[in-house]
Amino acid sequence: MKRLIINILTMILPLCLFAQGLKIHSGANLKGGNSTNDIVIGSGNWTNNGTFTHQDATVHFTGSANQKIDGSVSSDFYNLNLNKSGGDLMLGANISVEHELQMNSGDLDLQNSVADLDTTGKIINESNTNRIKVGDPSTNTGTIQATRTINSVTDCNPGNLGVLITTPNDLGSTTVVRGHQVQQGTGSYIANESVARYVQVPGIGKLESGVNVEMYYWHAELNGHNEPELIEYQKVVESPNPGAWWTPLDGSVDTGSNLVTPVDYPYSDHFDHGSYNFTETFTLGSEKEPLPVELIAFDGTCHEDFVDLSWTTASEINNEIFLVQRSVDGNVFETIGNVQGAGNSNQLEKYDFADEKPVPNAYYRLKQVDFNGDYKYSNIINVKCINASEPQFAVYPNPFREELNVIVSNLPDSRFTIKIYSMDSRLVKNYQFEALTEETHKILFLDDLAPAMYVIRIISDDFVKTYKIDKQ
Repeated sequence: MKRLIINILTMILPLCLFAQGLKIHSGANLKGGNSTNDIVIGSGNWTNNGTFTHQDATVHFTGSANQKIDGSVSSDFYNLNLNKSGGDLMLGANISVEHELQMNSGDLDLQNSVADLDTTGKIINESNTNRIKVGDPSTNTGTIQATRTINSVTDCNPGNLGVLITTPNDLGSTTVVRGHQVQQGTGSYIANESVARYVQVPGIGKLESGVNVEMYYWHAELNGHNEPELIEYQKVVESPNPGAWWTPLDGSVDTGSNLVTPVDYPYSDHFDHGSYNFTETFTLGSEKEPLPVELIAFDGTCHEDFVDLSWTTASEINNEIFLVQRSVDGNVFETIGNVQGAGNSNQLEKYDFADEKPVPNAYYRLKQVDFNGDYKYSNIINVKCINASEPQFAVYPNPFREELNVIVSNLPDSRFTIKIYSMDSRLVKNYQFEALTEETHKILFLDDLAPAMYVIRIISDDFVKTYKIDKQ
């Protein structure tokens, strides 16, 4: 039997069985019967390139192999019933379900499409063996969503998506999204993955007393995680920096009902201030395979005689040490000190380092080194310590081998001299420069000097700055 092709302008169907699939051609209009007349796709696919008007009919998929809903046009169903004896029902196009998505037998594979329950649709009879999923959780982006008015609700589960929302706030019309692409950690945790489920609740913000998001899951979604160790994670963004990470939420898991519940205000104390944005995205993972990026802040502050560098980690694995590195151009860095890491940590760790020989305009980064020698770099920050009313000088590195950097800033005179003396006051080098900009950076090539201690003087009409330098 050939596949039935619908290519007439209008066709009203009573109870009909399509054994070889159904295709609605462009320009054609297929109308369902009524609530007592169903459309049954016994095998083959549903392809909609025209118009389908459901008229409260139920469309059944009953095949024993994979079937597909496809076409150039979204199909709007009243009831969509999966009652398959084998295989999945896959989406190659977006669909909507106005009343019930009936998961009686077989999985719905969203692939990269959207199933929209809109304002009235809901999922019925979903289970671990008859579930909504994506075929490849590492790449497929398909989602299912429901739109509801969420105003001062308790345990609201829009469309039976499997998320319980509690809030005293009025969020208004809210489209809650459930996806099945695994979420990845970042930084040292880039290889770690969540379960094959996440949810998005726009406007929910920070979880605190009376505000909560609980997540259901199926065993088939665990993605290698140990069920009793499941915890919920929320994505957090630091403002104004663009960095984002997953923060674990204190709570409990009910393995009998497959439900993870965060406690009231499940964060660490540092989240009390306003520099963090609590996003709408939640997922499940476990503490033994954490998702967060460890470095969540890195800042530098100028003081009179030093630069205070501070950074914070959310989590660490095998972190032996931080090497603090500085640059004058943002390209070539030197290590100026180190700070021991926490090793392994799943809580906030705060670090400080003082650069006691700062330069007026410096770039800093951190080189984080693991116990096994693996390493990675932080973002680069620029710290300008320039007082517009006073000259600033910097001489580095010290000790040095061949090259010595001299930076002069805010010098009121257009000319300055650099003189280098031996420790017995003998002049060994003499340079004259023009200060043409607010900051003048000179590199002195001193490889011909013998290793020893020297004195360098930066001289203008109004200022003399003296340093001891060590040639190695």
